[in-house]
Amino acid sequence: MSSSERRLSGVLSKDAPSELTVDARVEVQGKPGTVKFVGTTSFQTGKWVGIELDTPNGKNSGVVQGKRYFECRTNHGVFVRPSQVKALSAEVHFLGLEKNDASEKPP
Repeated sequence: MSSSERRLSGVLSKDAPSELTVDARVEVQGKPGTVKFVGTTSFQTGKWVGIELDTPNGKNSGVVQGKRYFECRTNHGVFVRPSQVKALSAEVHFLGLEKNDASEKPP
C-alpha cells in the first residue's frame, strides 16, 4: 500500500459524519480544509470538529479562549458541529495529492 493509499484510508464516506478522523479532507461552508481536531471542548458542550481551511477564511489558529486544540495558520481555523462537515470523495482527494506531488514542492 502506497503512502497516498494509506492517507486515503482515513477519508470519510459521505454518509458517515460520525466517522470524522484527523487528517481527513473535508468541506465546510463551501470551503475545503483538513480535519485537525474531533472531540469535546471547554468552550461549548457536545462534539466539535476543528478544521484548518485551505484559505484564510477562518476565525482562529486552533486556539479558543486561550486553549490550543490544534495547530494551524492564523485565520485558517474553524470549529463546527459534525453535521456541518462534508467529506470530500477519495477520488478528489487522491487527484489533489497526485497533482501536488507531481507539480509543486512544499514551501
